[in-house]
Amino acid sequence: DYASLTGDYAEQLPPIYTAYWAANGYSATEAAFWADTFITKDYSAIVKDVGRAQLIQKGACYQAIWMYVLHQFEDGIYDCTPGDATANEPAAHAWNQGWAFYSGSLVAATAADSARSSTASADGVLIWEISEKRGADFGTLDTTGPSKANVKALAAAVAGRDQILASTCSGLPDQLKILTQQMTVPLIQDLIKNALRMDPAGGDNWAADAGKNALTASDACVKNWAEAWAFAAAVLPQVHQCNAAAATTI
Repeated sequence: DYASLTGDYAEQLPPIYTAYWAANGYSATEAAFWADTFITKDYSAIVKDVGRAQLIQKGACYQAIWMYVLHQFEDGIYDCTPGDATANEPAAHAWNQGWAFYSGSLVAATAADSARSSTASADGVLIWEISEKRGADFGTLDTTGPSKANVKALAAAVAGRDQILASTCSGLPDQLKILTQQMTVPLIQDLIKNALRMDPAGGDNWAADAGKNALTASDACVKNWAEAWAFAAAVLPQVHQCNAAAATTI
């Protein structure tokens, strides 16, 4: 619940997410803890276990951890003291934590070795890795190897770190905006991918599942269905903020 962060520590996206879910079926308490609500919900009556596993896993990574990454970057912004390098260790610490939760501990030591096209065996499980997977699917890999979204996000994280260390804090919100945008790219890509995969008219041959629900369809279809919903839920509040009709369509 980010609602207790007020004044200089008030954050941008959590109120948008809370308001969206409060208007779309969650109680006020559930909406305040929207990611936890999504992850811990009892799905047994509406979806097979194979789908439930996807909802929990993807909800944890791309709702709970995803927002916590931005929380750490925001914390770094608010801890930065202009013109006083001695006061900026807490800011640098928080900013570095943001990138740590973005990449996770299973990626390689360098961006090049963590790229999907790399021969290195390192595979992450958080935002860096999902961006790599979808970058390969959608043809959005950078010429340097990693996905374009990861390259832009890393550049913004490095720029923000350098600004903190130089005690020039005014540009940090611009870096946060870039990070937010690039972190959202793989959410949209994965939503599109799984929506297509579960479409009986043109997906992964699930025509036999047409008319069935998440308790009666095949395991493979239910898995795609659940993933599509998990990524939709991760990005819908932002879509709704831009275009309510588009969010309704999704």
